[in-house]
Amino acid sequence: MSGRPSVRRRGLALALGLALLAGRAAAQHETSLPELNPAVQTLLKAPYLSEAERRRLKVEHGVWEDADLDEPVLAGRAALLSGRYTSDALTNPDASPEDRAEALLHTGEARQALELLAGATSLRSLRLIAEAAEDLGETARATEAINATRTRLEDTTALSADEVSEGVRTLLFASRRGPQDLPDFNALMQMLGEARKTKDPLSWRIALCEAQLLWDKDNPGEAFTALEQALSLNPKAAETLSLLVQVTTAQMDVPSVMARLEALDELAGGKSLDGSLALARLRLYQRDPNAALEVIDAILTLHPAQREALAMRAAASASLFDDAATERDLAAFAKAWPGSAAALVEVGLAQSGARQYEDAEKTLRAACAKAPGWAEAWIELGLVLAQAGRDDAAREALAEARRLDPFNIRATNTLTMLTDLARFKSIESDHFIVRYKEGDDLVLAREMPVVLEKIYERVTGNAPGGIDHKPAGKTVIDLMPDHAMFAVRITGMPQLHTIAAATGPLVAMEAPRVGAGHSTGVYDWSRVIQHEFTHTVTLSRTRNRLPHWFTEASAVYLEDAPRDESRCTMLARALDTDQLFDLDSINVAFARPQKPQDRGMAYAQGHWMYEFIVEKWGAAAPLKLMDQYAAGVREAQAMESVLGVSRVAFLDQFKVWAHAQVVSWGLASPEGVPSVKELLAQSKSEGGSGTTPTPELIDAWLQKYPEHPQVLELAVSTALDKNEGKVSPEMVPLIERFALAAPVKHLPHRVLAKFYLDQGEGEKAIPHLEFMDIREVYNPAIAVELSKRYGALNDWEKAFQKAERATRIAPYDAAHRELAATMAIKANHLDAALRHIDALTILEPDREVHRKRLDAVKKRMQTSPPAPPGGN
Repeated sequence: MSGRPSVRRRGLALALGLALLAGRAAAQHETSLPELNPAVQTLLKAPYLSEAERRRLKVEHGVWEDADLDEPVLAGRAALLSGRYTSDALTNPDASPEDRAEALLHTGEARQALELLAGATSLRSLRLIAEAAEDLGETARATEAINATRTRLEDTTALSADEVSEGVRTLLFASRRGPQDLPDFNALMQMLGEARKTKDPLSWRIALCEAQLLWDKDNPGEAFTALEQALSLNPKAAETLSLLVQVTTAQMDVPSVMARLEALDELAGGKSLDGSLALARLRLYQRDPNAALEVIDAILTLHPAQREALAMRAAASASLFDDAATERDLAAFAKAWPGSAAALVEVGLAQSGARQYEDAEKTLRAACAKAPGWAEAWIELGLVLAQAGRDDAAREALAEARRLDPFNIRATNTLTMLTDLARFKSIESDHFIVRYKEGDDLVLAREMPVVLEKIYERVTGNAPGGIDHKPAGKTVIDLMPDHAMFAVRITGMPQLHTIAAATGPLVAMEAPRVGAGHSTGVYDWSRVIQHEFTHTVTLSRTRNRLPHWFTEASAVYLEDAPRDESRCTMLARALDTDQLFDLDSINVAFARPQKPQDRGMAYAQGHWMYEFIVEKWGAAAPLKLMDQYAAGVREAQAMESVLGVSRVAFLDQFKVWAHAQVVSWGLASPEGVPSVKELLAQSKSEGGSGTTPTPELIDAWLQKYPEHPQVLELAVSTALDKNEGKVSPEMVPLIERFALAAPVKHLPHRVLAKFYLDQGEGEKAIPHLEFMDIREVYNPAIAVELSKRYGALNDWEKAFQKAERATRIAPYDAAHRELAATMAIKANHLDAALRHIDALTILEPDREVHRKRLDAVKKRMQTSPPAPPGGN
């Protein structure tokens, strides 16, 4: 059980906090160990078993009790299975040499393991010899063990199921040497299936080996199923549970991961080596290298040559941008494990996760040079190059990975995607290249450059919030036709819980449309891309060397949109209950949220603090901080230098400012004005119920506090409830007062807009519709209604602009295109009308009326005076 976990980290996907395990919701992941398979329970009760045989089977299936461990061999085997690698039972010379050697290899003592296995010829011994010798650089000895294994597997008739699994594991390990050593995946899976069927249907090692094969091929869903089966056959196998933690970590199901880490510690009777390694990897996944280092250094204190810990230490140093430490750690790994490229791949992934693409490419090319036959190194190189927008080089690397391992799903997915992407059409503007699949995506793609150039001026400019920096070269915008292709573009796998992502010089987005293959549906692509392009610009200005909260804060700030009520309420509640993050915990909230709302809260509070910096210290202050961070200055020192305050003082001042903001939002009472809670307490002291205010009591409060936002909200809610949710003319002044007193609340605008529309007073509905539209990201209906309202007033320019906005949210919707074309003609923006009608000929090619209208507009353009360009 040498526990050779893949170094695969899928850095960017997990930095984004995104799930890669297909088809399994977090709620499905039981954290308790599965019940022992009923067939095993039946076997253990079989009357024909001797007591010695029963004890051996109880150990083998992980249900032993202390009394069963009366022999050194059984005690040593139980210690190994449960992950107690330094147990006295495994130093006992009477324990199995293979068990002792496996424990030594797991703790980094490979040479001692080889000494114990000198002359051993069992298939398990051959696996351990191959693993130890290969990573120690003793290639000839490893080759001998691999060849001996291959010979033994030519005829499996006399082999047990467990022996078959050991042989298959050796061949899987050997596959990193290149195609000459690559076993056929399907043949290996068939061999394992036959061994289960004909030799031992209760072998947990067969199920574990299947999971290892599937995980190696980037098939986490089926690997998870196989691991569940293995645990049902031996619930105390730490090796199985460790791999399950890796799979669950890749899914970012943190609660399940933590529960399983506790299970590993429980099995080990204390702090588990397997659990500590898994925790360190989780912290690296979560972009928390300092926390990872704490765990790693504790491991290395006990086991100075532990292979995975040494590799992860180098990755953590790279994540901290500590070049000297990274080189030192890589040298330490190379000294201990001269035959392994694992640390180079770990470091390359860490650099990629930090978007240091040039460094990552250099490191991963070094890994490929050291282990030219190892497909995983080539896969990670290909993904890094793809994320950097270097598609031709990425295809070359992935083609090599595919040659080395034609069964790897990630390599196949990404190479297929890049091959398809090479056939995409492109449209260039001054600062962007928009790539799109031929077909109706042209409708959106050709409209994007004008909007993108406006985004460029805003984000790269020096107006408040602008980054005042222009990236070198053009930014590529990949308009992906469906969610799966978008996700593969970013992670190499077809699931990703977002709709757009920036990797630096590349921004990929899922086409904003409804239907099969689309995760979200329609959305305001321009706002989303403005956020993502901000990441591109800040990355270019700082090389991504800035606190996590700060990079997200700048991107949200530059969305140039007001906060919606839900975020205001969340922030107000956190301030009132002293639940705001400090400047350490806010970064942790992005990386490893403790509560479901933590990441959303971190985004919202980061934006709020960024806004505070701009308002108090000026628009240049965030840019000066960025330059400090880019130079390697830590946050505390940067704040002292630029803002003249400590981090503690910054938060103290921020909270004072934030309270004033909450008051201005109508979500807290000004100084000297009691809250509703305090008013109720006062009423109770005067003989009232003190629980639910009566209409009479609310009226009395309004008399005394006519602009009190919470009292006004109570009054409006009470009036609406009394009138079955409908607004009457008599209620309008009260609701308008509420809207003024609580300017972030949606309710007054929503009900007043409906009231005025129902009354046929569309002009009065407009300001309330505008309030809602500017906060809307996913629904074009409000923009459509506004277009119609402005049209009814003959304000054709505004009617046209709102129809344009509807087509930006839902660009493939023919009805919105019809409306936009009509309003463009009314506003004399014939070029825009032509664009929308031409889009209709693509979206609805069978409707002849669109071609007729197109011809009519073209004729009109020949006779009408030119008008300013419209739309976008």
